[in-house]
Amino acid sequence: MSDDFDEEFELPDLDALETFEEEDKEQRKEQQLEEGGLEADELSRRVKVLEANIKTQGLREFYDLRKKWSGWIIFWISALITFNAILAVLVGAGALDFREYQWFISAVTVETFLQIVGMGYVAVKFLFSEPKVE
Repeated sequence: MSDDFDEEFELPDLDALETFEEEDKEQRKEQQLEEGGLEADELSRRVKVLEANIKTQGLREFYDLRKKWSGWIIFWISALITFNAILAVLVGAGALDFREYQWFISAVTVETFLQIVGMGYVAVKFLFSEPKVE
């Protein structure tokens, strides 16, 4: 009976079993590397999306700030021009007399002009130039 048992069931070759285990390990390693590569690709994609969102938010804030400052510059330039116009009308109508201080009207007019030019420079240079995007 024991001879029949040995003939029916042959024990597997140990070398073949070790080879099978090594191949199985290699396949699992390759699968893990593939999954890790997919995870790395997904993380890379998420980082790119996050960077794009940050740039978009920065640009939105830049444009909002630019809009706010340009409104204030327009208001200030309008106030200066209005002040000069009122001053000119009052001097022309004789309500204000600057005969002893003739330099004052010239100084105020030149100073206002220089302020308007300076604010125009700031507006063009910093507010209405395109932001540097990397």
